[in-house]
Amino acid sequence: MVMKPEPIFAGVETIRKRFGEGLAILLSPQGEALTHRLARSLAAIAPDQPVFALEANGSGRDNGALGLVEIAERHVETLRRAVPDGPYLLAGWSFGGVVAFEIARQLHAAGSEVPLLALFDSWVPVDDGGAGEADGSDDRVDRLPELPAGLDPARVERTVALYRAQLEALRSYRPGVYPGAVTLFRAEHTEPEALARPSNGWEPFVEGGLELQAVAASHHEMLNPPGVEELAAKLRSCIERVVASQQGALHE
Repeated sequence: MVMKPEPIFAGVETIRKRFGEGLAILLSPQGEALTHRLARSLAAIAPDQPVFALEANGSGRDNGALGLVEIAERHVETLRRAVPDGPYLLAGWSFGGVVAFEIARQLHAAGSEVPLLALFDSWVPVDDGGAGEADGSDDRVDRLPELPAGLDPARVERTVALYRAQLEALRSYRPGVYPGAVTLFRAEHTEPEALARPSNGWEPFVEGGLELQAVAASHHEMLNPPGVEELAAKLRSCIERVVASQQGALHE
């Protein structure tokens, strides 16, 4: 009997210990509440799949504002110390998806296999001559979601500081080309101007093929029921394809 994995924020030892259970979904950092919400949904719909949430301590919350490349480098170091050869399944929402993209680029450059890179309504940062806004606008893509009433003021302050650091990292990031494939889960409920760019700007940066999957939700609703259940179910189908492909390769 396979035990249902608990959504956790994982360091080196946890990842190393649990990787033997099968391919692991590694959620790039976005903030504790949002990441746990998605991890719980994935764990419920894929109970035999290890799910890890990479610690967000490289995202400005504890160590000062870092560039997005540096954030990814810290996570790559953690992953390669834990499991040097992979393979790695990476996923991330919004800013976290951009981090996952850069993690995948660095892992690929180091010779590691990334059979799945899933972006949940993440947008390519735009080189706009210095204004540095995310593709579309700060308000649409990376605004802070509405926080629950009654939150501890210190927690609110930490959350706001984290989002500001993430936005600053996003503004200064210029992505390179990724040789592998990307699956983009795109929010269907969005502004008309965003619908004009169905790939969220990723197409020029993906050499291995860009698969688009629509989710009937807005950017933030994607992480709430029923959007998160639809997202998790579609991601599960992608994982099953990856697992089947990996098993087929082992028997060749």
